[in-house]
Amino acid sequence: MLKRERSGLVRLPKWAPAIATAATVVAACSVVQATPERIVVQFNTYHSDFALNQATRHCAQFGKRPVLVRTEAVAPSISTFFTSTSESTFDCVTPPPLEAEPTPAGNG
Repeated sequence: MLKRERSGLVRLPKWAPAIATAATVVAACSVVQATPERIVVQFNTYHSDFALNQATRHCAQFGKRPVLVRTEAVAPSISTFFTSTSESTFDCVTPPPLEAEPTPAGNG
């Protein structure tokens, strides 16, 4: 409950900053489209790491890794609390196979 102080200012509860922070994190990223081959993520421009994290988790479900195809500015939306918004497209690609270590000459 909000308390009004003698000065007329409203004192917020101690947990109010935590709620504001959580809301920012939740609203920082949303998936627009997802297939096994591609994912399109809309995110707050200042939190592009959330988009990469979302793409990495999505592609990992298919044994793949994300490769950024493009990023473009888009109109702000409710999913980013109407802040500066970007949209990135990632392709999910199969990682190259691990190469065997070469055997040193004369050892086999």
